[in-house]
Amino acid sequence: MVSSEDWYDITHFKELVLEERWKHVISAYENDSEYHKVIINESRGTALHVAVNDGNVELVSILVEAILRHEGRGKLRDDSALRSTNERGNTPLHLAASRGFIGMCKFIIGENGERKDLIRVRNKKRETPIFKAVLTGERKAFLYLYDVSKDLDVSLTNDHEDTILHKSIWRESLDLAIIINHCYPGLVNIRNNDDATPLKVLACRPSAFKSGNNLPWWKQILYYFISVEPLDVVQAINSYMEEVKKEEPLDAKKTKILYMEDDHEHKGKLTFD
Repeated sequence: MVSSEDWYDITHFKELVLEERWKHVISAYENDSEYHKVIINESRGTALHVAVNDGNVELVSILVEAILRHEGRGKLRDDSALRSTNERGNTPLHLAASRGFIGMCKFIIGENGERKDLIRVRNKKRETPIFKAVLTGERKAFLYLYDVSKDLDVSLTNDHEDTILHKSIWRESLDLAIIINHCYPGLVNIRNNDDATPLKVLACRPSAFKSGNNLPWWKQILYYFISVEPLDVVQAINSYMEEVKKEEPLDAKKTKILYMEDDHEHKGKLTFD
Protein backbone atom coordinates (compact mmCIF):
# COMPACT_ATOMS: atom_id res chain seq x y z
CA MET A 1 0.00 0.00 0.00
CA VAL A 2 1.18 3.55 -0.66
CA SER A 3 1.56 5.54 2.55
CA SER A 4 2.61 9.08 3.43
CA GLU A 5 6.18 7.79 3.67
CA ASP A 6 6.24 6.73 0.03
CA TRP A 7 5.89 10.10 -1.71
CA TYR A 8 9.22 9.61 -3.46
CA ASP A 9 7.88 6.48 -5.10
CA ILE A 10 4.67 8.27 -6.14
CA THR A 11 6.71 11.08 -7.68
CA HIS A 12 8.98 8.56 -9.36
CA PHE A 13 5.95 6.69 -10.72
CA LYS A 14 4.50 9.87 -12.22
CA GLU A 15 7.83 10.60 -13.88
CA LEU A 16 7.93 7.09 -15.33
CA VAL A 17 4.49 7.56 -16.89
CA LEU A 18 5.33 10.97 -18.34
CA GLU A 19 8.60 9.60 -19.72
CA GLU A 20 6.74 6.60 -21.15
CA ARG A 21 8.94 4.10 -19.33
CA TRP A 22 6.14 1.59 -19.52
CA LYS A 23 8.07 -1.50 -18.39
CA HIS A 24 8.36 0.00 -14.92
CA VAL A 25 4.82 1.38 -14.95
CA ILE A 26 3.57 -2.15 -15.65
CA SER A 27 5.63 -3.48 -12.73
CA ALA A 28 4.13 -0.84 -10.45
CA TYR A 29 0.59 -1.66 -11.55
CA GLU A 30 1.15 -5.36 -10.94
CA ASN A 31 2.81 -4.97 -7.53
CA ASP A 32 0.65 -2.35 -5.82
CA SER A 33 -2.96 -1.47 -6.62
CA GLU A 34 -2.58 2.00 -5.13
CA TYR A 35 -0.72 3.06 -8.27
CA HIS A 36 -3.86 2.36 -10.29
CA LYS A 37 -5.48 5.54 -8.99
CA VAL A 38 -2.47 7.84 -8.91
CA ILE A 39 -3.32 11.02 -10.83
CA ILE A 40 -0.33 11.83 -13.02
CA ASN A 41 -1.54 15.40 -13.38
CA GLU A 42 -5.03 16.90 -13.47
CA SER A 43 -5.31 17.12 -17.23
CA ARG A 44 -4.00 13.64 -18.01
CA GLY A 45 -5.58 11.56 -15.25
CA THR A 46 -4.16 8.15 -14.31
CA ALA A 47 -1.57 6.08 -16.15
CA LEU A 48 -4.44 4.23 -17.82
CA HIS A 49 -5.89 7.54 -19.05
CA VAL A 50 -2.49 8.41 -20.51
CA ALA A 51 -2.23 5.05 -22.28
CA VAL A 52 -5.72 5.44 -23.78
CA ASN A 53 -5.08 9.01 -24.90
CA ASP A 54 -1.85 7.92 -26.56
CA GLY A 55 -3.76 5.28 -28.52
CA ASN A 56 -1.62 2.56 -26.98
CA VAL A 57 -3.97 -0.42 -27.30
CA GLU A 58 -1.40 -2.99 -26.18
CA LEU A 59 -0.50 -1.06 -23.03
CA VAL A 60 -4.15 -0.44 -22.17
CA SER A 61 -4.84 -4.18 -22.26
CA ILE A 62 -1.93 -4.85 -19.89
CA LEU A 63 -2.89 -2.12 -17.40
CA VAL A 64 -6.55 -3.14 -17.37
CA GLU A 65 -5.50 -6.76 -16.82
CA ALA A 66 -3.37 -5.69 -13.84
CA ILE A 67 -6.32 -3.80 -12.37
CA LEU A 68 -8.61 -6.80 -12.78
CA ARG A 69 -6.13 -9.12 -11.07
CA HIS A 70 -6.25 -6.89 -8.00
CA GLU A 71 -9.96 -6.05 -8.05
CA GLY A 72 -11.40 -9.33 -9.31
CA ARG A 73 -13.39 -10.06 -12.44
CA GLY A 74 -16.83 -10.14 -10.92
CA LYS A 75 -19.16 -7.19 -10.48
CA LEU A 76 -17.49 -3.82 -11.04
CA ARG A 77 -16.57 -2.30 -7.69
CA ASP A 78 -17.81 1.16 -6.74
CA ASP A 79 -14.22 2.12 -5.98
CA SER A 80 -12.76 0.50 -9.09
CA ALA A 81 -9.76 2.18 -10.66
CA LEU A 82 -11.64 1.88 -13.95
CA ARG A 83 -14.00 4.55 -12.58
CA SER A 84 -11.11 6.99 -11.98
CA THR A 85 -11.53 10.31 -13.75
CA ASN A 86 -9.41 13.16 -15.09
CA GLU A 87 -10.09 16.85 -14.48
CA ARG A 88 -13.06 16.77 -16.87
CA GLY A 89 -14.58 13.78 -15.15
CA ASN A 90 -13.79 11.42 -18.00
CA THR A 91 -13.04 7.77 -17.27
CA PRO A 92 -10.70 5.75 -19.50
CA LEU A 93 -13.83 4.44 -21.26
CA HIS A 94 -14.96 8.01 -22.03
CA LEU A 95 -11.62 8.63 -23.73
CA ALA A 96 -11.57 5.34 -25.62
CA ALA A 97 -15.13 5.90 -26.89
CA SER A 98 -14.40 9.47 -27.99
CA ARG A 99 -11.39 8.25 -30.00
CA GLY A 100 -13.21 5.30 -31.53
CA PHE A 101 -10.86 2.74 -29.99
CA ILE A 102 -13.18 -0.28 -30.15
CA GLY A 103 -10.57 -2.79 -28.97
CA MET A 104 -9.91 -0.69 -25.87
CA CYS A 105 -13.63 -0.32 -25.18
CA LYS A 106 -14.09 -4.08 -25.43
CA PHE A 107 -11.20 -4.83 -23.08
CA ILE A 108 -12.37 -2.26 -20.51
CA ILE A 109 -16.00 -3.43 -20.61
CA GLY A 110 -15.20 -7.14 -20.81
CA GLU A 111 -15.90 -9.87 -23.34
CA ASN A 112 -19.29 -10.60 -21.79
CA GLY A 113 -20.06 -7.04 -20.72
CA GLU A 114 -18.97 -7.69 -17.12
CA ARG A 115 -18.09 -4.04 -16.60
CA LYS A 116 -20.68 -2.44 -18.86
CA ASP A 117 -21.92 -0.35 -15.94
CA LEU A 118 -19.05 1.99 -16.87
CA ILE A 119 -21.20 3.07 -19.82
CA ARG A 120 -23.51 4.79 -17.32
CA VAL A 121 -20.78 6.96 -15.76
CA ARG A 122 -21.22 10.67 -16.50
CA ASN A 123 -18.45 13.27 -16.62
CA LYS A 124 -18.60 16.84 -15.33
CA LYS A 125 -20.76 17.87 -18.31
CA ARG A 126 -23.04 14.90 -17.52
CA GLU A 127 -21.91 13.08 -20.66
CA THR A 128 -21.68 9.28 -20.81
CA PRO A 129 -19.17 7.39 -22.99
CA ILE A 130 -21.99 6.97 -25.55
CA PHE A 131 -22.41 10.75 -25.59
CA LYS A 132 -18.67 11.24 -26.10
CA ALA A 133 -18.65 8.81 -29.04
CA VAL A 134 -21.43 10.80 -30.70
CA LEU A 135 -19.68 14.14 -30.09
CA THR A 136 -16.68 12.95 -32.08
CA GLY A 137 -18.73 11.17 -34.74
CA GLU A 138 -17.41 7.72 -33.84
CA ARG A 139 -20.18 5.62 -35.35
CA LYS A 140 -18.71 2.19 -34.60
CA ALA A 141 -17.97 3.11 -30.99
CA PHE A 142 -21.51 4.44 -30.59
CA LEU A 143 -23.06 1.28 -32.01
CA TYR A 144 -20.85 -1.01 -29.92
CA LEU A 145 -21.76 0.83 -26.70
CA TYR A 146 -25.43 0.92 -27.71
CA ASP A 147 -25.43 -2.81 -28.42
CA VAL A 148 -23.76 -3.82 -25.16
CA SER A 149 -25.92 -1.51 -23.00
CA LYS A 150 -29.39 -2.31 -24.33
CA ASP A 151 -30.49 -3.62 -20.94
CA LEU A 152 -29.11 -0.63 -19.02
CA ASP A 153 -30.68 2.71 -18.19
CA VAL A 154 -28.06 4.93 -19.81
CA SER A 155 -28.35 8.72 -19.84
CA LEU A 156 -28.41 10.18 -23.35
CA THR A 157 -28.41 13.85 -22.33
CA ASN A 158 -25.81 16.31 -21.06
CA ASP A 159 -25.97 19.15 -18.52
CA HIS A 160 -27.87 21.32 -21.03
CA GLU A 161 -30.39 18.52 -21.61
CA ASP A 162 -29.16 18.14 -25.18
CA THR A 163 -29.62 14.56 -26.34
CA ILE A 164 -27.18 12.67 -28.51
CA LEU A 165 -29.64 13.31 -31.35
CA HIS A 166 -29.46 17.08 -30.78
CA LYS A 167 -25.67 16.93 -30.87
CA SER A 168 -25.34 14.73 -33.94
CA ILE A 169 -27.64 17.08 -35.88
CA TRP A 170 -25.87 20.20 -34.61
CA ARG A 171 -22.55 18.76 -35.76
CA GLU A 172 -24.17 17.84 -39.09
CA SER A 173 -23.43 14.14 -38.69
CA LEU A 174 -26.79 13.46 -40.30
CA ASP A 175 -26.16 9.82 -41.17
CA LEU A 176 -25.28 9.24 -37.51
CA ALA A 177 -28.42 11.14 -36.50
CA ILE A 178 -30.54 8.77 -38.59
CA ILE A 179 -28.85 5.78 -36.93
CA ILE A 180 -29.41 7.29 -33.47
CA ASN A 181 -33.06 7.94 -34.26
CA HIS A 182 -33.40 4.29 -35.29
CA CYS A 183 -31.76 3.07 -32.07
CA TYR A 184 -33.51 5.52 -29.74
CA PRO A 185 -36.74 6.65 -31.48
CA GLY A 186 -37.99 8.48 -28.39
CA LEU A 187 -35.26 11.14 -28.56
CA VAL A 188 -36.89 12.99 -31.45
CA ASN A 189 -39.45 14.59 -29.11
CA ILE A 190 -37.13 15.57 -26.26
CA ARG A 191 -36.53 19.29 -25.67
CA ASN A 192 -33.30 20.74 -24.33
CA ASN A 193 -32.93 23.70 -21.97
CA ASP A 194 -33.61 26.04 -24.91
CA ASP A 195 -36.93 24.25 -25.48
CA ALA A 196 -35.63 22.95 -28.81
CA THR A 197 -36.32 19.49 -30.18
CA PRO A 198 -33.78 17.78 -32.45
CA LEU A 199 -35.91 18.72 -35.47
CA LYS A 200 -35.79 22.36 -34.42
CA VAL A 201 -32.00 22.10 -34.26
CA LEU A 202 -32.03 20.65 -37.78
CA ALA A 203 -34.08 23.60 -38.97
CA CYS A 204 -31.50 26.01 -37.57
CA ARG A 205 -28.66 24.46 -39.57
CA PRO A 206 -29.07 25.82 -43.13
CA SER A 207 -25.71 24.38 -44.11
CA ALA A 208 -27.13 20.92 -43.52
CA PHE A 209 -29.29 21.39 -46.59
CA LYS A 210 -28.13 21.33 -50.19
CA SER A 211 -29.42 24.80 -51.01
CA GLY A 212 -28.43 26.45 -47.73
CA ASN A 213 -31.50 28.71 -47.98
CA ASN A 214 -33.06 30.08 -44.81
CA LEU A 215 -36.45 28.50 -45.33
CA PRO A 216 -39.05 28.20 -42.58
CA TRP A 217 -38.00 25.31 -40.33
CA TRP A 218 -40.77 22.94 -41.35
CA LYS A 219 -39.98 23.52 -45.05
CA GLN A 220 -36.29 22.93 -44.41
CA ILE A 221 -36.97 19.58 -42.78
CA LEU A 222 -39.28 18.59 -45.62
CA TYR A 223 -36.62 19.70 -48.12
CA TYR A 224 -33.99 17.63 -46.40
CA PHE A 225 -35.97 14.42 -46.39
CA ILE A 226 -37.05 14.89 -50.01
CA SER A 227 -33.71 15.87 -51.53
CA VAL A 228 -31.16 13.91 -49.51
CA GLU A 229 -30.58 10.35 -50.60
CA PRO A 230 -32.12 8.16 -47.89
CA LEU A 231 -29.85 6.05 -45.72
CA ASP A 232 -30.63 2.35 -45.42
CA VAL A 233 -30.22 2.50 -41.65
CA VAL A 234 -30.45 -1.23 -40.98
CA GLN A 235 -27.87 -1.99 -43.65
CA ALA A 236 -25.60 0.76 -42.33
CA ILE A 237 -25.85 -0.54 -38.75
CA ASN A 238 -25.15 -4.11 -39.83
CA SER A 239 -22.15 -2.97 -41.84
CA TYR A 240 -20.70 -1.02 -38.91
CA MET A 241 -21.33 -3.90 -36.50
CA GLU A 242 -19.50 -6.31 -38.78
CA GLU A 243 -16.48 -4.02 -38.52
CA VAL A 244 -16.90 -3.82 -34.74
CA LYS A 245 -16.81 -7.62 -34.46
CA LYS A 246 -13.48 -7.70 -36.28
CA GLU A 247 -11.84 -5.43 -33.71
CA GLU A 248 -11.11 -8.02 -31.03
CA PRO A 249 -9.35 -7.06 -27.78
CA LEU A 250 -5.72 -8.07 -27.50
CA ASP A 251 -4.31 -10.91 -25.42
CA ALA A 252 -2.83 -8.98 -22.50
CA LYS A 253 -0.50 -11.81 -21.47
CA LYS A 254 1.11 -12.11 -24.90
CA THR A 255 1.38 -8.34 -25.24
CA LYS A 256 3.00 -8.01 -21.81
CA ILE A 257 5.82 -10.34 -22.85
CA LEU A 258 6.74 -7.97 -25.68
CA TYR A 259 6.81 -4.99 -23.32
CA MET A 260 8.81 -6.67 -20.59
CA GLU A 261 11.37 -8.00 -23.09
CA ASP A 262 11.81 -4.61 -24.73
CA ASP A 263 15.25 -3.31 -23.73
CA HIS A 264 15.15 0.14 -25.31
CA GLU A 265 13.64 1.86 -22.26
CA HIS A 266 15.54 3.87 -19.69
CA LYS A 267 16.86 1.82 -16.81
CA GLY A 268 15.30 2.30 -13.39
CA LYS A 269 13.44 0.52 -10.67
CA LEU A 270 10.51 1.24 -8.41
CA THR A 271 10.52 0.02 -4.83
CA PHE A 272 7.42 -1.27 -3.11
CA ASP A 273 6.96 -1.16 0.67
